[in-house]
Amino acid sequence: MKIARCLILAGSIVLFVNGLAHLLGYSHVTPILVKSGLPPAIASAIKALWLTYTIHLVLLSIIIVWISRLPRTRPLLFFLALFPLTDALLMFRFIGPFIGLYGVAVAALLLLIGAWLLPHRDTPAV
Repeated sequence: MKIARCLILAGSIVLFVNGLAHLLGYSHVTPILVKSGLPPAIASAIKALWLTYTIHLVLLSIIIVWISRLPRTRPLLFFLALFPLTDALLMFRFIGPFIGLYGVAVAALLLLIGAWLLPHRDTPAV
């Protein structure tokens, strides 16, 4: 179980770091949006989506670490690992390969393997 929790922690750290990197990218994207000539409503929507995804990565990483320390949370951890997995698949489909995709995909795999290695049910106390 210790290896499982270490993998889950590693996956969460990768998600958290990806979230911070995504936040740093915001300062590079906003000037491009201003110069792009997009309607202001569309540019604002892209900014909001950018920050929403950043918050999604950071909060999900924290929640996963917290939940992984609780008993009988294996199914929930599998479910939560589907979020970065789905993110990675959508990024691959619509953006193509890039460093953010690789980070989220690695995090998803670490989380899925870690959840898989957790006990199926708690052993009764003796």
